[in-house]
Order: sequence, then structure tokens, then C-alpha cells
Amino acid sequence: MYNNQVFYLSNSQYGGWVSFSYHLCKILNYNYVIKIKETFKGGGQFYADIIYKNIKKEAIKHFNNAIIVAIDKAHYSLLQNFKNSVIIIHDPTELSKEVIKFAKNNRVITIRETVHILLNKIGIENTFLKHPFYKYPKYDLQKKYNRSLSRVDFDKNIDLICKANNLGADIQIFGYKNHIYYFHKLKQLNFDKYYKGYYSKNLQDISRLYAETKFLVDMSTINKDGGGTQYTFLEAEYHNCTLILHSNWTNVKNSLYIHGVNCYAVKNESELVSAITLPSISSSLIPSEEENQKWKSLII
Repeated sequence: MYNNQVFYLSNSQYGGWVSFSYHLCKILNYNYVIKIKETFKGGGQFYADIIYKNIKKEAIKHFNNAIIVAIDKAHYSLLQNFKNSVIIIHDPTELSKEVIKFAKNNRVITIRETVHILLNKIGIENTFLKHPFYKYPKYDLQKKYNRSLSRVDFDKNIDLICKANNLGADIQIFGYKNHIYYFHKLKQLNFDKYYKGYYSKNLQDISRLYAETKFLVDMSTINKDGGGTQYTFLEAEYHNCTLILHSNWTNVKNSLYIHGVNCYAVKNESELVSAITLPSISSSLIPSEEENQKWKSLII
């Protein structure tokens, strides 16, 4: 029987789930995550120096206290194979009926207070912990760019960034591109002029991108969520970037991010254009080593 292994039940190769899995593995001193495939064969780079290994679903029964760090709808049927497990709920969009049923019978960890409170209200007992964050070696470079370094998707409001760029904001856009979102929302906004492509899974490349960034623009909004950390925010802080966030993220009760204190908050393209002319400010929300260690004491 294998204990406390990290399971990544998703086909997503970029974004917060991947970043979370990397940082948690580093904090727990693991060097791989497990994916469920129809063959034992295969594996490779997951993110940075973390790899993935494939197992068949029939082998799940050999794992005890599994740590499910992500699950998408293509993998919901696998939940019935896990017992006595831990599941991480990142945001409200993950609360399908299958996940809710599973969460009510297994241990649940949340990583933003808004989600912690929401789950309590619907009868799901959960433990709130701050995002784990591993302080990897980083670059210290001249800051000369404004950048967006998140997925290019509906919930990231990249169209607002394109509109600001059309007004002269000069924000470079990187990240995995949702082609449906691109076709319906971005193509007509000169997105291709501002898009710089996917970013590497190599930490040196990623660190260089952040280290050269003066203003890190993240227009994320999530219904019934906000106020807390995301990995783009923490990476920006780690590299001394100034954060520009959507006001829908900061305008929630007990928000950790406050306009003019540790970020600038904007609600439209004209405010975004103005924000990138403001003085640099920094945040101090990277979890402490003691807070990182809570993951070890809770999971292992």
C-alpha cells in the first residue's frame, strides 16, 4: 500500500493547478505526481523538475490517503475508486455534484478564505491553508516590461487587456490560449499583435519573464471568489513586480489585496492604462516557512 501520493486528475498542462502541484510537491519533498491513464507506460516532465508517472485506474486501490490536487470533468468517474483521501478545492468552479459528493466523505483543503466559507455554508467541512510556495532560485533583472502571464481564457478577461493595449498600454500577453475564447473575444481586438506565445515549463525561463516585468497584469475574476492569492500574484511578488488586479477580485470582504497598498485595482481598460503609469508598490503575502510546514503536518 502506498501512502500520501499526489494525484493530478486533469488534462490541463498550464495554469494554477499545475503551479499548485509543483509548489506542494517541493514542500513535501516529492519529485513526481501521478496521472491515471490506460497504460502504465509513459511519463515525463510535469513542471520544472517535477515529473509525472502514469498508472491504470485499477491500481488506485493500492494507494491510501491519496492527495487529489486537481480534477476535471473528464476524470470525475475515477473518484469512486478513491477512499480515505484528501482533495484540494481551489475555487467554486470545481464544485460539480461529483466533487461535492466526494468532498462530503473525504478530507478537504481549501486555499482561499472565500472558498473555505462557501464550502462551510453548503455543509462541507474543510481546512483552510495558504497556497504552498517553494522559493526556487530566481533572476534579478532590469524591469522593463508590462506583462500578463496567465492563461488566455474567459475567466482571465484578456479582452480587457487587449482593449487597454489598443489605447496604448503596451502589455505583453503570454500563456496557454483557449481558441474558442480567442475566436469570439480576442481576434477582433488585435490580440495577435500583443500575444507572445506559451511560456516554458522551465523555471529559469519563467523566472526571467517575471524578473523583467515591472507591472504584472492579472484581470482574473471568479464568481463567488476573490480577495486571496493566486500563483501569478505570488510569483509577481517573489520577483518584485507591481500587481494590477481586477477590482472584482479585490472588492470582496476581508480581501488580502488592497488598492494602492499592495496592488492597483482596475475595472476597465481606461483605468488599466492609467495604472501602468503609477509608482511601483510591493506585496508581502508569500506564505512563511511555518505556513508551508502546515501542509506537511496536515497531510503526512
